[in-house]
Order: sequence, then structure tokens, then C-alpha cells
Amino acid sequence: MININRERGLRFLYLDAGHMAEHLYLLATAYGFGACALGGAYDREVEKWIGIDGLQETLLYGVVVG
Repeated sequence: MININRERGLRFLYLDAGHMAEHLYLLATAYGFGACALGGAYDREVEKWIGIDGLQETLLYGVVVG
């Protein structure tokens, strides 16, 4: 049996990540920067680079601002 609350929680997690990315785009534009969402990444390499373990914390959404 699938845990419905877990599925709902994951849906909200992904929605919130999208909302945060949208706000990051807006902020970058307001400050005169560009922003670009990552279409894909080597998760383990990024996890090592930002110092997370990939189990308790993991890459969910990547945006480059500059």
C-alpha cells in the first residue's frame, strides 16, 4: 500500500522547489543578473562540491545565477 501522505508531501516538495526557483529568477532579474535552471547534473559531484551526503540531504533543483 502506498502512503498517500508521503506522496502528497513529495508533490508539495516539488511545487515549492519550483516556486523558489521562480523567485530566484525574479530576484536575479531585479538585480541585473541572469539565471538558468540546470537541466541535469552529476548528483554525486554536486553533492561533494556543496558538502552534503546525498542521503539526508540531496540535490533537488539547481539554478545558476550570474
